[in-house]
Amino acid sequence: MIKLAIAIFRLPSSNPFKASAIQIFNRRYLEFQHPAYLLCYFLHPYYRGLGLNDEGFRNAAITATTLWQNLGYSEQECRELLTQF
Repeated sequence: MIKLAIAIFRLPSSNPFKASAIQIFNRRYLEFQHPAYLLCYFLHPYYRGLGLNDEGFRNAAITATTLWQNLGYSEQECRELLTQF
């Protein structure tokens, strides 16, 4: 996504496509701010601790426990899930 943002930024200002591309990119970027996407990013097997700050980790943990509880698991099982994070 960063490579796409750089490519759009490098477009000349005279290009009529640039304004539309920025609008579309910003709208799609906001869609990826959903807590479930953040959790999936954290749980991805190739994630190596890059790009996720403490706030992002906290939000991923909250999302995981919320989903876990909605599946019917107990509070103790949620604690076990968090220790595995």
